Amino acid sequence: MIPRGLLYALVALVAFELPAGAGRAAEVTIFASNYPIAYFAERISGQPDAVLLPVFAGDPADWRPSVDDILAIQQADVILLNGASYEAWVETATLPLWRVVVTSRAFRDRYLTAKNGVTHKHGPEGLHSHTATAFTTWLDFSLAVEQAGAVRDALAALGRFDEAALTRNYEALRDELLQLDRGFQSVGAAAAHAPLVASHPVYDYLAARYGLNIESVHWEPDEPPGVEMWAGLESLLARHRATFMIWEGAPLAETKARLKQMGLESVVFDPSGKRPTSGDFISAMNSNLARLQAILGGGT
Repeated sequence: MIPRGLLYALVALVAFELPAGAGRAAEVTIFASNYPIAYFAERISGQPDAVLLPVFAGDPADWRPSVDDILAIQQADVILLNGASYEAWVETATLPLWRVVVTSRAFRDRYLTAKNGVTHKHGPEGLHSHTATAFTTWLDFSLAVEQAGAVRDALAALGRFDEAALTRNYEALRDELLQLDRGFQSVGAAAAHAPLVASHPVYDYLAARYGLNIESVHWEPDEPPGVEMWAGLESLLARHRATFMIWEGAPLAETKARLKQMGLESVVFDPSGKRPTSGDFISAMNSNLARLQAILGGGT
């Protein structure tokens, strides 16, 4: 039985026919540790019902699987991880290493160290740190292409998919990711290093790839900032004169209003670590792109 802490796109595993000549049906389970990797697996495999994705109310990078969750993950045919310190739980979990694929392994020499790294407290998770390797690798869409390629190779290695179909699906996804990459490069060129503030230090790869001048604080969209946080922002703005603040989600109305009084307009850029309530990864990133184009330029 699948633990309640995990969720399939549909309830049951999908059974599908093997390529011609194989002679039998197979069930495949693909575990993905975050939504971007799950989306790549869904698109490339053509079997979204086979992808197992954690359900977690907070930041997916803070997910800590239960014993039952680990048992379910151990049964997956392939375990797709983001890497770059995203899955802290892996350090204490026993996984079948021959089934584990770290999708960012090929560019581990290009990992970034998270900026503005301090330990702070927010929400029910308590102490939270951004001092390790930056992990939102998929926000550099050239790296997302490499991660999608790793997913394609991992699925091909199972020997249960039509490899030509995997390649076609990967190439279609790759083209969409490269189109996003070009769009964000255009925004970066138009922004000309204009100062921006981010509510959370999760945009390192976005900033590095596209030349965005981002300084981060440690605020949560659904929590009112305290006195010290407002003072820290004022100190930051004294040297980093931004007029826009990027948020992972829509901030509280009172927070947004006070920021506007300080000369900061709020703009949502959803990193999409977890499945959006509507649309998908590509549509979410296109929405992010459109919002940045509206404030920084670079649209076509």
